[in-house]
Amino acid sequence: MKARRKPLVGHKKRAVLCGITGFGATLREAREDALRQAGKTLDRLRDDSVPRIVAWCGFIGIVYRDIGGVNYAVIADPSNEVCTGQIQACTLCAPETSMADAERELRQYLAQLAWSPDAGTEPPEILEDEKGRGEFHAWAKWQTAYADATQNGASDEETRRITNEFVM
Repeated sequence: MKARRKPLVGHKKRAVLCGITGFGATLREAREDALRQAGKTLDRLRDDSVPRIVAWCGFIGIVYRDIGGVNYAVIADPSNEVCTGQIQACTLCAPETSMADAERELRQYLAQLAWSPDAGTEPPEILEDEKGRGEFHAWAKWQTAYADATQNGASDEETRRITNEFVM
C-alpha cells in the first residue's frame, strides 16, 4: 500500500484530482498542489516509462511504471505459463524508487525464487551489483543453515537459534 501524503502544518484544505491528493491553506492552493503533483508524476512517466523484462531459470518478471509509481511482478514461472491480461499480484515500490532500483529488487527476488539448498551460497549471474550479490550470499547462507538444522531434527525455535548463531 502506498504511503499517503500528509498535509503540511497550517495546510487544512485537501483536494483530489485524478486520484492525486493536494494540500493547501485554501481549496485553490490544494488544487494547485494536486496539479503540481500530477505534473511531477507525468514527468516521471515521460522520463522512464519503458517496461523492463527480466528472465531467470524459467521465471519471467516485469518492472513497469504507472501513474502511482514503479512496480514489479513475476508474470511467468517454470510451473505455469506466462500470465496474460492484467497483472494480479505486483510489488509496489516506494514512490522515490527508480526503474533501475526496482529492477535490482526484482533480480534479487527471482534469484531467491529459483534457488534451492543444493545450489550453494554463490550468488547467481542475474545479480549484477556487489550489494545484491552480498545480500543473496547472506540470505542463501541462512537458508542453507536452516535447512541443515531442520534436516537434523531441530525444532523450529531451536533451528532459528542455531541458524542465527551460525550466520551472524
